[in-house]
Amino acid sequence: MDRRVVIMCDVRASGITGDVADSYLVRVEPRANGGAHVLWTDEPDQAMVFGDAAAAAEFCRDSPLDMFVVSFVPALALQAETEAEFRVRLSRVRAEAEARMAARRGGATAAPEPDLSRPGGLADELRALGLM
Repeated sequence: MDRRVVIMCDVRASGITGDVADSYLVRVEPRANGGAHVLWTDEPDQAMVFGDAAAAAEFCRDSPLDMFVVSFVPALALQAETEAEFRVRLSRVRAEAEARMAARRGGATAAPEPDLSRPGGLADELRALGLM
Protein backbone atom coordinates (compact mmCIF):
# COMPACT_ATOMS: atom_id res chain seq x y z
CA MET A 1 0.00 0.00 0.00
CA ASP A 2 1.36 3.39 -1.04
CA ARG A 3 1.48 5.66 2.04
CA ARG A 4 3.19 8.63 0.37
CA VAL A 5 1.58 12.04 0.93
CA VAL A 6 1.99 15.65 -0.17
CA ILE A 7 1.15 18.78 1.81
CA MET A 8 -1.71 20.84 0.42
CA CYS A 9 -2.49 24.38 1.60
CA ASP A 10 -6.10 25.55 1.94
CA VAL A 11 -5.35 29.10 0.78
CA ARG A 12 -8.72 30.59 1.74
CA ALA A 13 -8.56 29.23 5.29
CA SER A 14 -4.94 30.42 5.52
CA GLY A 15 -5.98 33.97 4.68
CA ILE A 16 -3.96 34.16 1.49
CA THR A 17 -5.45 36.70 -0.90
CA GLY A 18 -5.37 36.60 -4.65
CA ASP A 19 -6.68 34.46 -7.45
CA VAL A 20 -5.13 31.15 -6.40
CA ALA A 21 -6.49 27.69 -5.83
CA ASP A 22 -5.41 25.21 -3.20
CA SER A 23 -1.68 24.68 -3.65
CA TYR A 24 0.89 21.98 -2.99
CA LEU A 25 4.14 22.50 -1.08
CA VAL A 26 7.27 22.53 -3.24
CA ARG A 27 9.91 23.48 -0.68
CA VAL A 28 10.85 25.81 2.16
CA GLU A 29 13.93 27.97 1.61
CA PRO A 30 15.63 29.63 4.60
CA ARG A 31 16.33 33.35 4.25
CA ALA A 32 19.45 35.15 5.41
CA ASN A 33 17.46 37.18 7.95
CA GLY A 34 16.32 34.05 9.75
CA GLY A 35 12.92 33.83 8.05
CA ALA A 36 11.85 31.41 5.37
CA HIS A 37 10.33 31.51 1.90
CA VAL A 38 7.62 28.89 1.36
CA LEU A 39 7.13 27.89 -2.27
CA TRP A 40 3.76 26.51 -3.43
CA THR A 41 2.58 25.20 -6.79
CA ASP A 42 -0.71 24.40 -8.44
CA GLU A 43 0.95 21.48 -10.23
CA PRO A 44 0.68 18.28 -8.14
CA ASP A 45 3.58 16.60 -9.94
CA GLN A 46 5.94 19.34 -8.68
CA ALA A 47 4.97 18.83 -5.03
CA MET A 48 7.35 17.59 -2.34
CA VAL A 49 6.44 13.97 -1.54
CA PHE A 50 6.78 12.50 1.97
CA GLY A 51 7.03 8.81 2.85
CA ASP A 52 3.95 8.94 5.07
CA ALA A 53 1.72 11.33 7.02
CA ALA A 54 3.95 11.10 10.10
CA ALA A 55 6.96 12.37 8.11
CA ALA A 56 4.87 15.22 6.70
CA ALA A 57 3.60 16.12 10.18
CA GLU A 58 7.17 16.16 11.52
CA PHE A 59 8.22 18.43 8.64
CA CYS A 60 5.34 20.80 9.48
CA ARG A 61 6.40 20.98 13.14
CA ASP A 62 9.97 21.90 12.18
CA SER A 63 9.08 24.52 9.55
CA PRO A 64 7.14 27.78 9.15
CA LEU A 65 4.11 25.89 7.86
CA ASP A 66 2.30 26.40 11.16
CA MET A 67 1.01 29.71 9.78
CA PHE A 68 -0.91 27.88 7.02
CA VAL A 69 -3.94 25.60 7.12
CA VAL A 70 -2.60 22.42 5.54
CA SER A 71 -3.77 18.90 4.93
CA PHE A 72 -1.99 15.73 3.89
CA VAL A 73 -3.16 14.37 0.55
CA PRO A 74 -2.24 10.90 -0.69
CA ALA A 75 0.32 11.22 -3.48
CA LEU A 76 -1.44 8.35 -5.22
CA ALA A 77 -4.49 10.58 -5.76
CA LEU A 78 -2.40 13.09 -7.70
CA GLN A 79 -2.41 11.85 -11.25
CA ALA A 80 -0.63 13.69 -14.01
CA GLU A 81 -3.00 15.06 -16.61
CA THR A 82 -3.04 13.49 -20.04
CA GLU A 83 -2.00 15.43 -23.11
CA ALA A 84 -5.64 15.75 -24.16
CA GLU A 85 -6.59 17.17 -20.74
CA PHE A 86 -3.65 19.57 -20.97
CA ARG A 87 -4.74 20.79 -24.42
CA VAL A 88 -8.31 21.36 -23.17
CA ARG A 89 -7.00 23.31 -20.17
CA LEU A 90 -4.59 25.28 -22.38
CA SER A 91 -7.41 26.19 -24.78
CA ARG A 92 -9.57 27.37 -21.88
CA VAL A 93 -6.76 29.47 -20.40
CA ARG A 94 -5.99 31.00 -23.79
CA ALA A 95 -9.65 31.84 -24.43
CA GLU A 96 -9.92 33.48 -21.00
CA ALA A 97 -6.75 35.51 -21.61
CA GLU A 98 -7.95 36.64 -25.03
CA ALA A 99 -11.29 37.68 -23.54
CA ARG A 100 -9.50 39.73 -20.84
CA MET A 101 -7.27 41.36 -23.45
CA ALA A 102 -10.27 42.17 -25.65
CA ALA A 103 -12.09 43.71 -22.68
CA ARG A 104 -9.08 45.95 -21.98
CA ARG A 105 -9.01 47.08 -25.61
CA GLY A 106 -12.64 48.10 -25.45
CA GLY A 107 -14.24 44.95 -26.75
CA ALA A 108 -12.20 44.57 -29.92
CA THR A 109 -11.86 40.98 -31.06
CA ALA A 110 -8.52 39.27 -31.27
CA ALA A 111 -6.52 39.57 -34.47
CA PRO A 112 -6.98 36.70 -36.91
CA GLU A 113 -4.28 34.08 -37.09
CA PRO A 114 -1.75 34.81 -39.87
CA ASP A 115 -1.85 32.63 -42.97
CA LEU A 116 1.47 30.84 -42.72
CA SER A 117 0.55 28.10 -45.15
CA ARG A 118 1.94 29.97 -48.17
CA PRO A 119 5.46 31.32 -48.70
CA GLY A 120 5.77 34.95 -47.61
CA GLY A 121 2.64 34.79 -45.43
CA LEU A 122 4.48 35.80 -42.28
CA ALA A 123 6.30 38.65 -44.04
CA ASP A 124 2.97 39.98 -45.37
CA GLU A 125 1.49 39.86 -41.87
CA LEU A 126 4.48 41.67 -40.39
CA ARG A 127 4.26 44.35 -43.09
CA ALA A 128 0.54 44.79 -42.43
CA LEU A 129 1.31 45.35 -38.75
CA GLY A 130 4.03 47.88 -39.61
CA LEU A 131 6.73 45.73 -38.11
CA MET A 132 8.69 45.27 -41.30
